[in-house]
Amino acid sequence: MNRKRILSILLILLLITSLAVSAFAEGGNGDGSGGGKNVPLGLAESSVPDGSTNVPTDVTITLTFNKNVVNFTVKDNNMTCFSLADSRGTNVPVTVLMGDDQVDPDIKRIVNIQPSSLSEGESYTLTISGRLTAKSGAVLGNDVILHFSTVAPAATPTPPVTAGPAVTVTASPSQTVSASPSASPSPTPKAEKKAKAKGTAKVKEKEKQSSSLVMEDSDDTEEIAPSREHHQPVAVYVILGLILLGVLIYFFMSRKNSNKQDPQ
Repeated sequence: MNRKRILSILLILLLITSLAVSAFAEGGNGDGSGGGKNVPLGLAESSVPDGSTNVPTDVTITLTFNKNVVNFTVKDNNMTCFSLADSRGTNVPVTVLMGDDQVDPDIKRIVNIQPSSLSEGESYTLTISGRLTAKSGAVLGNDVILHFSTVAPAATPTPPVTAGPAVTVTASPSQTVSASPSASPSPTPKAEKKAKAKGTAKVKEKEKQSSSLVMEDSDDTEEIAPSREHHQPVAVYVILGLILLGVLIYFFMSRKNSNKQDPQ
């Protein structure tokens, strides 16, 4: 086996490995969309289903499709395929968020819609244009419409009842008794001392309770550092292994040929 044959074998192995890595990275049925060329494009799931009620006004709507709709070949077109309107037909500005499927293939079917502002107790209509296109070339075809309404506004609190005017009761023509909200018997010195003692005890008890609550809150507070998983591609290890194997074979065959040419 000469050098040319060894190099040919190495090139074939590298080509096979590259094809396998490409197929693995696509993760689909041949078109990179994850749904196959013969499968029509459609909406698989929405975080706010059609007919939803009591939706928060700060909601972010996550739409999941059955094909890759974020690839750079179709991203510019698809960014313009989402619109939102209120019950009067007034357009509500939205922010369309799409990830990079080359960096994270798991997000290739996901589109996030963030409305600029929603009002409480209002009905809205989200429209997905039929122009939405997948990486494979499949088109949505017909508009997809989702209806939802936001949470109702909070009830207005009832104002407090105010005290009425003073009431005068006449017992006889010569005697008048007046009742006023400000009239109250004057306390005795003993009653004043007892009231002061009770007030001091209540203040101390409240201070103890507040200090214990602060200690419990400080003990329970804990910061958890976010963690992020990092996955190393398996294909990189496969390619490095094959290259190393080819170098070892080449070194072995070169040494064998040199031993044949220079016998001891």
